[in-house]
Amino acid sequence: MKKVLLFLIVAALLVACGGNDAKNESNSITLPAEAQVGELGNYVTFPKELKIKIKEEKSESSSEQNNQTGEEKIKTLVTVSVDVTRAVASNYNYGIELTVVDADYSEICKIDRKFLDDKIDLGAEWIDRVRYSHKLAKGPQHLQFEKELTPQEWEDIKTKGAYFIMKAGGMFEKFKADGDSSSDEPKMSSSDNSSDGNLDDLLDSFESYVDKYISLMRKAKNGDASAMSEYPDMLEEAQNLGEKIQNAKGQLTGSQLEKYQRINNKMLQAAQELQ
Repeated sequence: MKKVLLFLIVAALLVACGGNDAKNESNSITLPAEAQVGELGNYVTFPKELKIKIKEEKSESSSEQNNQTGEEKIKTLVTVSVDVTRAVASNYNYGIELTVVDADYSEICKIDRKFLDDKIDLGAEWIDRVRYSHKLAKGPQHLQFEKELTPQEWEDIKTKGAYFIMKAGGMFEKFKADGDSSSDEPKMSSSDNSSDGNLDDLLDSFESYVDKYISLMRKAKNGDASAMSEYPDMLEEAQNLGEKIQNAKGQLTGSQLEKYQRINNKMLQAAQELQ
């Protein structure tokens, strides 16, 4: 009898010591976290591990759906605390996408996508609003990711989960330290801008671009995925036009300056409406 009891104790200890390396409790799981955020990592530090915990056993908001399917949903919460070590400006908002993967980095469950709290600089020149309008201030921020999981998803995370992956949310981000006035574009000589006729053509091109850009922003806001494929070309055009207009400002006549301001105000008003 004593040998049987000893065998059971040893077996129980072996089971307790087995399984994955995650710190699992009955209502929470802690896993190593990897930040795959590209250049944003030069300005923001991310945690090395994250905990996903049960917020409540059953989501009241999904009770009707649960009754239909006969499956209870488990409402979970992950808090991601980051530290912005240097103020930074970007052409895109600072989205973070959180996913749980297994040891082979195969996706188990996508948790959610959240955005760091940034400020949009609508008072800057139009070209800077296109390129570096999103300002992220120095200091700590805390993002809360909520996800309703099926019992099977929760079980998969507990038994197979190996890492949290944090990815930057956008495809075409450009970053620079906020307050850095240096341009990453080559300067153009004043000889590139010549007669008043050319300046009128330049302003017409500027207005045409602004109309196209406003249309693109509206498409993006309405969830049109094709808008993102147009974005790199629009950004390149903005950079070229911006350099030319900056060099031409001192040569504009009174009526041309008035036209420039009208177009600039059109961009500003659209940005305010679409933010």
